[in-house]
Formats: sequence, C-alpha cells, structure tokens
Amino acid sequence: MLTPLQVRRAFEQAEKLRVLDRERLGALRSAAPSRRGAAVIRQLLAEAPLPLEATRSWLEEVIADGGDHLSRRQRRLDNERDAQLGRAGFLIRRFEYYAAVDRDAVAAELALILRERGNEAMLGY
Repeated sequence: MLTPLQVRRAFEQAEKLRVLDRERLGALRSAAPSRRGAAVIRQLLAEAPLPLEATRSWLEEVIADGGDHLSRRQRRLDNERDAQLGRAGFLIRRFEYYAAVDRDAVAAELALILRERGNEAMLGY
C-alpha cells in the first residue's frame, strides 16, 4: 500500500507525462468510495490540473498530425494548442507531409534545434 505522499507523487508524475486519465480515475474512485486510499484520490482529483508550463521538461514533444488536421476546425484547434504550448515555452515546428518524409532532413533540423537550445545530450552521439 502506498502512503498518501507516494500516491501524490505518482499522480503528479502521471500528470506530467500526460498519461493521467482523471475521468477514469474518478469513475474508479466513485465505484469504490470506501476503499483505502479513496480519500487521497478524491482530494487529488479536486485539485486543479498542473498548468502546462509545470509539466514541461528538457525533453520536447514531437507530434505527428494526419490529414484530418487540414480542416478549418482542426487547424483552429491546432493553432490554439500551438499558442498554449508557445506560452509554456515550447518551440512549435510543423512540417508538411512531404518535408517530413525526408527523415534525414528532419533529423538534421531537430538536431540543430536541440543544439541551439543546449540539449546536445539528447542527440546520443
């Protein structure tokens, strides 16, 4: 059994890694409200999610969008997410499909970006 502090740390780590499913966890807690540890989970779920800038690490995220990102609605949502990520300090770099197919060129550009940002250790050479 985990201590409340260990549960909090695991919860926050899952949130930072963006693997925490608050809705599912809430449903599980509701299904067994008297189970040991349910109060800690209830308290954590009542707290506001971590802001995006608190989840940022030196390891940047790469997202590959599909053709469904060409619609006006999805483009608007992408732009909103880009703005949110930009405010949190992330660099947004979008490649069109044909440019992204050239893996060597993409890898070279990403390596340059990592060097410029002082993350040479991520390059692995």
